[in-house]
Amino acid sequence: MIVLTNSDLCSYCRNSPELDGESEWTARLVFEGLHHAVVPERHFNTFPDYLQYMKSCDSSELTHNILQFYRDRHDWRSGTMKNLSTEEVGEKVLQSPDDFIAFLLESFDAANIHEDVEREAYLYLKSPDKMRDIIYSFIAELWESRFQQLWEENRDDLSDFIDKTDLSYLRNMTPSKAVSHMTGSEILEEKIAYALQRGYRLVFVPNRDVGEVYSKMISFDFLYIFFNPENYEKRRLNAQLDNLDELARKLGAVSDPNRLKILKYIAGKKEACSQNIIKNMGFSQSAVSRHLKALSDSGILIERRQVSAKFYRLNGEYIHNILHSLTGFLGI
Repeated sequence: MIVLTNSDLCSYCRNSPELDGESEWTARLVFEGLHHAVVPERHFNTFPDYLQYMKSCDSSELTHNILQFYRDRHDWRSGTMKNLSTEEVGEKVLQSPDDFIAFLLESFDAANIHEDVEREAYLYLKSPDKMRDIIYSFIAELWESRFQQLWEENRDDLSDFIDKTDLSYLRNMTPSKAVSHMTGSEILEEKIAYALQRGYRLVFVPNRDVGEVYSKMISFDFLYIFFNPENYEKRRLNAQLDNLDELARKLGAVSDPNRLKILKYIAGKKEACSQNIIKNMGFSQSAVSRHLKALSDSGILIERRQVSAKFYRLNGEYIHNILHSLTGFLGI
């Protein structure tokens, strides 16, 4: 699954030297003013499938989607249009740009309302076909020029992470516990609590760009939580060290002298690909693959994919944690 947030896309557009002033403005319009028309209300198997939908969808749905979110926001904030239907809200707030801005100010903090963007967004809400066309053309260009390549570069890495994640364990948690588990944070935010109380479907999205924290996005009946998979993997592995059987397994992963030789080789290179390890260590391909898998599964090695090759580096911090757990257990 691919999820591109408005903050991701706007950040790229602001920092991209190849975009001129007009393109930057279009990015703000599409990903801020028309954001809730951009975010689909259902899942697509691929991003090109989403683009095809956006190219030919009923444009009136896009206006409806934006107004539906704003209406729901009004319900949450107990605004003056509480309990009106989406169509009734549209009739009232799309009479003039000033009515539309006033409606937004009842739903959002004034600091988050950019009037120049919202006034142009109002014009597109009044002309849905034009809104659909500008959204499609701009996002399609971004996908072809930038984000398709990023997806291809990261797809295998993210697939490996998902394969290692214990999804059955996650599904047995309450939604709030699952969010805390994946993000490493006790979730106290009103927006997340509101979405969970309403029974929104929870979608976790691994994204290395979120750093040490997490980010969120609510769209229709979905709550998206963006988290750093590297941070989650550290927490998962370190938690295992509290279990004596798991600690023994970690130590067992380096009990083979050939694995120690492989670790020494990788340490000297800082990072090494599997083909070079096979070439320089004198072991068979099957033996090297078996050793690398055991070391990677144990968390002692960090692996990453680059095109079709796998690269490995030592997880130095985690190795120190294993030794610290051992000395702690022995009391020395």
